[in-house]
Amino acid sequence: MTDTESAPLMDSSEKEVQEETKFPMDQFLDHMGLSTPIDYLFQSFAISKSRQMIKTVEDNLTFLFHLIKTEDLKKEIPFPHAAFIERVYSQSPDELDKYIIWSTAESENWEKRKPLPFTDFHLYFLDVLKPNFQYSAEEIYRIFDAKRGESYFLNNGPRNNSTDRKFHVLFITTKVIVCFQIPECRFNEIKPEEEFICKWVSMSSKTTVRVVGEFAVFELPNFDIVSTPEEKQEMKEFFEADTVCKDCTV
Repeated sequence: MTDTESAPLMDSSEKEVQEETKFPMDQFLDHMGLSTPIDYLFQSFAISKSRQMIKTVEDNLTFLFHLIKTEDLKKEIPFPHAAFIERVYSQSPDELDKYIIWSTAESENWEKRKPLPFTDFHLYFLDVLKPNFQYSAEEIYRIFDAKRGESYFLNNGPRNNSTDRKFHVLFITTKVIVCFQIPECRFNEIKPEEEFICKWVSMSSKTTVRVVGEFAVFELPNFDIVSTPEEKQEMKEFFEADTVCKDCTV
């Protein structure tokens, strides 16, 4: 018996079933927020570049992205939803390092908070931030003056340089300074049930997510605090040359 004789011909009903079970590429792409297979290739490339970037993370807190909500755009003082990533090192050569994605979220007090006066921020800086940032109040105020009108994050350097082992993050807008204190999370404090593989982060190392709320909110003066116009321009040039605030990240 030949192969032609042994293989039954596919009838019309079987052809219809095969066509119906064909992978719904258009629906898949639409669900992924994509339009064409080319979009999918670009997404795969972006995922690969993301892993390469994250692999270089060391003892710093690295900004990932903002998480903007539509309702936040209508608020006078929107909450700074954002994600940061931190690498947590293993003490064993047999275990891979882990990653923590820190996500900012409103505390229970956010809606009721009234920004504290800037004089209170000065005290907060002297008591809490200065031992960790290792630079003067005048230096940080020059940053505030030079970047007036912008919204940005400012954080201290490596966790190992912090006297309290925390990352101190400031979100500065045209009106307020929102303060975050990101605590230390050691490698063995991450439970197995909290871990997962995120292909945007690593295909081998585990990732977990932690949520952190704001610690305090302070007013930002609507005038330059310490700088003259000439000093502001000079500070902007320092930013462009990447020579300002060597121990912090803006």
